[in-house]
Amino acid sequence: MDYSKHDVFAYLAKHWEQLGFCLWRDRYTYPKLEGFDLDVLAEPRPWSHTVAQIDGLVGDLGWSIVTYVCLGQRMTCLLAADSCRPDEDDGFLQLDVERAVSIAGVPFASAREVISRSEIDRGIRWVSRVDGAVIDFLAPTLAGETPKSRYLERWRDMIEEQADGMKHALTEAVGEEHAKALVSGQELDAVTLRKAYVRTAVRLRSFEMAKILAAKLRNGTAAYLRPAGRVWAFSGPDGSGKTTLIDALAAFATRRVMVSTARFHTRPFLLPRLNAFVPMSSEKRRVLETERDVPERSNTAKSFIRLLYALVDYNLGYWFKVRPQLAKGNLVVFDRYYQDFLVDSHRRGIALPQWILDTCARFVPKPDRHVFVLAKGEALAARKGELDALEGDDQSVRYRHLATTVGSPVVIDTDNADPKDLAATLALTLIADLRTDRAKANTNPEQPS
Repeated sequence: MDYSKHDVFAYLAKHWEQLGFCLWRDRYTYPKLEGFDLDVLAEPRPWSHTVAQIDGLVGDLGWSIVTYVCLGQRMTCLLAADSCRPDEDDGFLQLDVERAVSIAGVPFASAREVISRSEIDRGIRWVSRVDGAVIDFLAPTLAGETPKSRYLERWRDMIEEQADGMKHALTEAVGEEHAKALVSGQELDAVTLRKAYVRTAVRLRSFEMAKILAAKLRNGTAAYLRPAGRVWAFSGPDGSGKTTLIDALAAFATRRVMVSTARFHTRPFLLPRLNAFVPMSSEKRRVLETERDVPERSNTAKSFIRLLYALVDYNLGYWFKVRPQLAKGNLVVFDRYYQDFLVDSHRRGIALPQWILDTCARFVPKPDRHVFVLAKGEALAARKGELDALEGDDQSVRYRHLATTVGSPVVIDTDNADPKDLAATLALTLIADLRTDRAKANTNPEQPS
């Protein structure tokens, strides 16, 4: 790879005027990033314009945006090098673009005023040292967290060097009384500061608060209707290595190509388990939830109820639990999905003709990728013992056949394979999918402002 994330950071920083950016972190280590992500304060421009500008600039370095999410006055862009390796951080960069200095939608400083006070240092536009110290101290403190040690050190230095400037900036954020207390070295608890900054924001920045709320509603709706996230469903016999593979993929994908990872098992579980409504001993409940084939669970009437209940949960759960995760730009992973009903329905207390199960599959929300994780029967029996070798081979054959009936299947054999290598291959597939979708979106660039 020719250009690292530090090169991309430096290149974007030098084009601050074109992008309307103002940087505030890593000033003292530039051009090296101290953390995983790059934080910038931006002038109020349409997000679509900003995305196009970033894409054009990083494209010159062999990089591109793979995912971006606009939520309110904040946009998160995840960039990757064309030749990135999933196991190396240097080929990925998270860019957080803020159009408001706020927490939970409540601004504690005017973005326009902060940018107007910015400073040019080594050809880069930075938030002033005073504003940078105040932001890096107040942002985590108001959120109930402890600022990082290097931010605390700069906070103390700026109070000594520019007490009047710090007092002015803090007065804008939390009012004069609390600003004086902070500059004098008095420690104030997070609750006291939070109340002060909300009161100050309502008094001085009510219009900006309304703008932030409107942007949240507008962009949140757009993100829900056209989510940036992806749904991947993993299916396969017990002992095939699904959970291990999912863990490794989540480690590769989170903050590299997707904002985060959300996991579900079998179905969304917006609706609770049916046996939660039935009085029974804890031991019997454990058996019903874990045993592979309990005869009393498998009569026809109960089977229809369980199947219909699951279908309702898949559909309602998608819109109320899965879709919000996708709107945030997350990778939603199912450890087992409806296809596991088709291979081993008795485990879920369903004994119905196969054609009914196959027909109902049409009414289940389709994942973006369906990954079938398989292994030989002997390996399955050795790993967990829940299947004997013969049954394990039979299930693998049935899963392999299922892979030919679904869209965008990926079939993985875990026999004698390193889960990290397999997960890296899946991560590259995810990156390729995202880039393909971005290329299609660029032909119809309707993005929120």
